[in-house]
Amino acid sequence: MTVARDLSFMIILTTIHAQDFRDEVGDRHEGRETIPIVMPRVGRLSMPLGLMFWSLILIIGWCRNVVLGAALVGMGIWVGSRFYWVRDADADKTSYLLYNVRLC
Repeated sequence: MTVARDLSFMIILTTIHAQDFRDEVGDRHEGRETIPIVMPRVGRLSMPLGLMFWSLILIIGWCRNVVLGAALVGMGIWVGSRFYWVRDADADKTSYLLYNVRLC
């Protein structure tokens, strides 16, 4: 595997539970045990920490443009903070959408 593929895999592996926040109510109703249900505080805290961590790793490895690097870190902080601080169902749907935009 290439380094880019390995990094992409690790980013997804450590932040994929972002998708589970958007339908926590439905998951509870269905009896699913997702990270937001089983470990809500850890799950929420992992989003800003994970997105900030991976933003910094990507900048160190590839980004030579200060403006793009700042944008990547800024978006990681913003999206991660939304997951942590704004906790209603509609906000989680928006945060998940922004998470996907950030991944692009």
